[in-house]
Amino acid sequence: MVINNMAISEPPINRKSEFKYLIKYRWKSLLILGGILFLFSLPLFASLLIKDLKAISIVTTAESDNELSTLIINDMFYAVFIVPSIVVLFISLSGFYRIIRNYIWAEGVLLKHDFFIGIKQNWKHFVINGIIFSLLYYAIYIYTLYINVPFVKYLPLAFCVLFIYPVILVHMNLTVVYKNSYLTQFKNAFILYVKRIYIYFPLFLLFAVIPIILMVLPIPLIVKYIILFAFIYLFIPFYVLGFSVFSTYVFDENINKEKHQELYKKGLF
Repeated sequence: MVINNMAISEPPINRKSEFKYLIKYRWKSLLILGGILFLFSLPLFASLLIKDLKAISIVTTAESDNELSTLIINDMFYAVFIVPSIVVLFISLSGFYRIIRNYIWAEGVLLKHDFFIGIKQNWKHFVINGIIFSLLYYAIYIYTLYINVPFVKYLPLAFCVLFIYPVILVHMNLTVVYKNSYLTQFKNAFILYVKRIYIYFPLFLLFAVIPIILMVLPIPLIVKYIILFAFIYLFIPFYVLGFSVFSTYVFDENINKEKHQELYKKGLF
């Protein structure tokens, strides 16, 4: 007789123990989800790689006086391909987040079915998030090129890192749980983020540190893309699980306890 280890393991009684429980018993599923995210990220990989190869060509052939301006033009040209590629990745996240939500709620998951149901239900909000995420990046990039006052130069970046990008992560969790307009969800995400900023902000920095390293440090191209692959395939699934489990706790304490008791501590025993 085969015994299901999940059945005999001590069930989670709080969100912290639930995170450990899901890591222990869902790690294979998380790796499969990482593979799916990687497939959806292939357009982004291709766009970034072509841009980087072109940049290397510019550095090795262009005159030093024109090198910087040519590199900037190269970056902006490939933004036409990179922004839609980021949006495609965010569309896949709409299915990914639904599956993570179901794991947290201890609901059954049919991987392919739930993934595409999640896309069907939530793609609009995730597309908007993808557009905001990528356009803000390029807006900040252009702004820093033309502003030379040190303190003023990095104000938009600091504001987005502190109050926009982390809120987008909370927003995506809200979207797969509650049905509200995009602006209502964003307002609620902002309020919840500010209430728990002392945890949410460090969690966001944990997410952001690898992309920042890849953008700032002169890493060999092959190493850069190996790290980027590992980031999407290995890091993001487990990171989103942890972020979502914590967000579910925040939703329980601030929303579900009073307004949605059917969701309060759902998935715990």
